[in-house]
Amino acid sequence: MLKAEKLLPIPITATELVNLFLKTNNAMLTRGNDIQIFQTGQEKFDALLADIQKAKHHIHLEYFTIFDDNIGQKLIQLLTQKAREGVEVRIIYDQFGSHGRHDRLYRPLRRAGGIAIPF
Repeated sequence: MLKAEKLLPIPITATELVNLFLKTNNAMLTRGNDIQIFQTGQEKFDALLADIQKAKHHIHLEYFTIFDDNIGQKLIQLLTQKAREGVEVRIIYDQFGSHGRHDRLYRPLRRAGGIAIPF
C-alpha cells in the first residue's frame, strides 16, 4: 500500500489525511490543482458554460441529473455545438436521478456524435 511519505512532499500536518484517502479508496491527493468556490448556482453554471466554450479536445461531464430546463437546454445545446466542432463530448448521468429525462434531451447531442450514457 502507498504511504503519504512516498508521494510528493506534503506538509506533515496533511500526512494523516493523505493516508486516510489512500486507505479508504486509494485516492491520491495531487498538487497543481485549482478550485473555485461559487456562491450561487448561476455563477457555477456561467463558469461551466464558459469552460465548455473554450474546450478544444474533449469535454467529460458526470452529473446526477441534468434537467430539461433552461440551464439543461443551454448546456446540451453548447455541448452539441462542441461535438459538431469535433470536440469529444461525453456525459455520464445517474439513471435513477435522470429517470424519464434523458432520451429527448440528449438526442441532439448524440446525433452530433456526443456520448451520453447512464451509470
